[in-house]
Amino acid sequence: MRWLLEITRPGDQAAVYPVSFAFDKKYSLTSIKVVSADELKTNKYANPVWYLISDSNSVPKKAVIYGDKIQGMKPAIAGMRPEPLQPNVPYVVMIEAGKIKGQTNFLTKEMVAATQ
Repeated sequence: MRWLLEITRPGDQAAVYPVSFAFDKKYSLTSIKVVSADELKTNKYANPVWYLISDSNSVPKKAVIYGDKIQGMKPAIAGMRPEPLQPNVPYVVMIEAGKIKGQTNFLTKEMVAATQ
């Protein structure tokens, strides 16, 4: 699984720029989890800030955006919602697509208001 991480600049006023994860081809994801990298260093069962699992057959995706709903997936913990990402914090995303597993670290960037 090849990764491309993008941090984009949308028009909304979130604390950090949205984060998207792109892959080398479409995958039917079975799990996607984001945890704090610092917490993961000391706790292999770090609390996720976003955690979805497949409840049937998820729609094959070539990219996902942090916090978005993914057809065919549901929160791993009933009622869990994605937590807002904090600026300048390292995170780890862990993705599974059947037997394929991958993870990568990413660092959020604080959203800067446009000056006119």
